[in-house]
Amino acid sequence: MNKQKVVSILSKISELKKNTGLRIIDTHVHPLDVMGVVHYTDVKNEYAKADYLVPGVLEKFNYGKIAQVGSKLFYKLLPKEINKIIKNNCMSIAEKRILDEMDLSFVDSAVMLPVAPWLPTEIIGEKFLSDRLIALGSVDIHNIRTEEIDNYLTNIKEKYKIVGIKLHPNLQNFKPQPSQNSPELGEKLHHIYKFAEKEHLYLLFHGGVSLYTDFTDPKYKGNIPRSRMNAMLRNFCDINGKSELFENYNIPIVIAHLGHFGIINPDYKLMKIIAKKFNNIYFDTAGVSPSFIRNTLQFIPSQKIVFGSDALYNRIAYNLAFIYLALESVRNGEQKENIISNILYKNFLSITSI
Repeated sequence: MNKQKVVSILSKISELKKNTGLRIIDTHVHPLDVMGVVHYTDVKNEYAKADYLVPGVLEKFNYGKIAQVGSKLFYKLLPKEINKIIKNNCMSIAEKRILDEMDLSFVDSAVMLPVAPWLPTEIIGEKFLSDRLIALGSVDIHNIRTEEIDNYLTNIKEKYKIVGIKLHPNLQNFKPQPSQNSPELGEKLHHIYKFAEKEHLYLLFHGGVSLYTDFTDPKYKGNIPRSRMNAMLRNFCDINGKSELFENYNIPIVIAHLGHFGIINPDYKLMKIIAKKFNNIYFDTAGVSPSFIRNTLQFIPSQKIVFGSDALYNRIAYNLAFIYLALESVRNGEQKENIISNILYKNFLSITSI
């Protein structure tokens, strides 16, 4: 997609907002680097305003198969270039940087995602204070004692008003179902899930594989483990949808990237089983193609999908435009006005206490 096309779609979305009272909440924004390339203490509280309607390479190819194959090759063959791009994008970030891109995309509110230890909750809470920005929490699961978890989560909930907890099975190296980990790690997950249940928080999981740069900032000391495939959809449940996580905890769960980040051939069958079997499971649209969104809406109702962009690694406007583009050819029996309002804000409000 090019700039002219995205501007045209944004104009239509603006009219919808004026005429229908539509709201837009981006539920998946990384305000600072979570890859470990830029240490959060080195970020300068400044930025040079840019044109956020100019597409990146991935947006030009609509996050499709060409973009995914190209990304894998780029990470493998030119890791230093990847680090350079991340540093250029993430070394100078101010709150106004986030709000400017939101304004350009007609986004009313956005959810800021930490991923500890790469980006602790405390940094999110202290640097991004606008009432338009909503915080999630995150736990450094390998470096916190089990008995400390409840107090830690209570403190960040009270101090930063978190509405949910971000979990990244790949970056944080765990399996989503507690029993598939070591007993100690499984018990930590159980504490996190039970706290979310008790405090009416939702869980946001990365879904899919992960590509990592070969270089992390030396300030991240110690052997911080990572995984590439822990967040595969098959690790959330078995082929029939049986899931310790989905069945034993009464909490809303969002699986990011429609459950398939970096995966060319989605497992639509398993997605359909999950959506049909569990009322508490949702998927977000961060960084996925219009065709993937369209295909998903053919068998998963719009009430199970929330809007996310994966900014600032991606462009908010393009992720919003891809949803609009997907709806042009959806034929699932739902009114398009209902689909877009469900995805862009109603579903998120239904799973949070805000």
